[in-house]
Amino acid sequence: MRTLLSANGIGKTFGRQVVLDGLTFSIPEKARIGLIGRNGAGKTTLLRIMAGTEEADTGTARLMPNARLGVLDQHELLPTDGTVMGYLENATGRPEWECAKMAANFGLRADALRMVPATLSGGFQMRAKIVRMLLADPNLLLLDEPVNYLDLSTLLLFERFLRTYQGSYVVTSHDRELLMNLCTTTWEIARGALTTFPGDVETFSAWKEEQEEYVARTNKRLRRRWRRRRRSPTVSARKRASRPGQRASSSTSRSSGRNSATFRATCRSPRSASPARRSRPEPRSARTTSR
Repeated sequence: MRTLLSANGIGKTFGRQVVLDGLTFSIPEKARIGLIGRNGAGKTTLLRIMAGTEEADTGTARLMPNARLGVLDQHELLPTDGTVMGYLENATGRPEWECAKMAANFGLRADALRMVPATLSGGFQMRAKIVRMLLADPNLLLLDEPVNYLDLSTLLLFERFLRTYQGSYVVTSHDRELLMNLCTTTWEIARGALTTFPGDVETFSAWKEEQEEYVARTNKRLRRRWRRRRRSPTVSARKRASRPGQRASSSTSRSSGRNSATFRATCRSPRSASPARRSRPEPRSARTTSR
């Protein structure tokens, strides 16, 4: 499949907060991507960088020549003059009948098309934005919270359209059911990093939980090993310190034993020599007889 958009080293900071930290990715044809993350994680910022309405601090996002971009921005302000029909014609260059046909698919009738865009209710403003985007015949949609202001009937129409859509899209939404019905790939932004997963949101959540449990078990095992290694040198040092004393005491006892033996031998030596020095006197009777 051909690539529609590629990004390399995308970085963005706000003050001291690193929102996007060197993100590199690509979007191929017929990709259905659900972009998730906590509030303030950088989802809207990333979509704006990909759309070219906001600059990255580092890195580049490049739209390929074969890509036709369609952007649905929840923060876009509609014109305060003119009509909805005029807004659609000027934004897309499509004839009036084509604009009216597409608008009818999303419940924008003739009376609504004659109103000033900014005076529409929030839900109808979002419908006008959707119609304007689709009239441009895009093959890559960037959808930032498209269900925020849609009523149920319009939401079902939009979901049905996306199911049969032949292009690629990246959609952010807090509606997990919508993401489950539409997206086959999940992207998550957390702590400035982007995790890509080839599966729906529920499968990704289960995989992420398993990874967190594995990391927790691994860290616990490493901590136990570290504690054992930290204690073991002390024990060995104590053992090594105790052995020379034991050898010294044994050698001292042996030397003391030899000294005591020598002392005993010295004490016995005069006794062994005394018989030679003190011979028994001859009987007087024998000496008298010799005279």
